[in-house]
Amino acid sequence: MKHSIIKTVATIFIFTAIFTTSSCSSSKVAIPDSLSAQELIQKGQTAFDNNQYKLSLRYYNAAIERFGSRGAIYVEASYEIAHVYMKQKKYEEALPILRSLEAIFNNTAPGALPAAYKKLTQIELAKIPANKIAQIEEKLEKQAAKAEEKARLQAEATKAAEESTKAEEAPATESAEESEADTESTGDSKGETPDETAEATPQSLEN
Repeated sequence: MKHSIIKTVATIFIFTAIFTTSSCSSSKVAIPDSLSAQELIQKGQTAFDNNQYKLSLRYYNAAIERFGSRGAIYVEASYEIAHVYMKQKKYEEALPILRSLEAIFNNTAPGALPAAYKKLTQIELAKIPANKIAQIEEKLEKQAAKAEEKARLQAEATKAAEESTKAEEAPATESAEESEADTESTGDSKGETPDETAEATPQSLEN
């Protein structure tokens, strides 16, 4: 259960990082659209080696954003993102990503993804103090609970708004139907008058 929650939150962390890091220093260093996945990762590693962690994250996130549909690229870039956070001892950001990678490898056939990153993921996870893991998992569970509650309240508000709209539209519809019925009734009454007069005329003559 905990790992499932953390895996979900990991996706949020990764894609939040895409937008937050891409906005940082974006005017200083542009990332060309022509770069391949491996070029993006290589540039990310070079930036990391130069202690340019924000720039490094931008390259890795660009790799995920552009080529994340390819499993091997997603795994490699995600691991590198976690590695950047681990270097800075930002365990709260690194743990969800590492747990997500762990789950991916556990649910993927051997050989389908680069096996080296499974081992590297395990090594990074082992570096996080046990008490930190417990604290982070507890915090993530609370975040997930809050997110679920927020989603529930939003769904209820949407449903209430829809029901209110229907309730407001109902009288107008009924009024329109009644008006139409009255019009038809009036029309029928007018249509019957000539016939009734015609029927009455012979009787008047006889009298």
